[in-house]
Amino acid sequence: MQTAFATVRERVSNNLATSEPAWGNPP
Repeated sequence: MQTAFATVRERVSNNLATSEPAWGNPP
């Protein structure tokens, strides 16, 4: 089961990789 913290880490990692806003993107 993936925790919210892990999801945030994944989103931040994707944000750094894609240079796109991680918080405004749909899940």
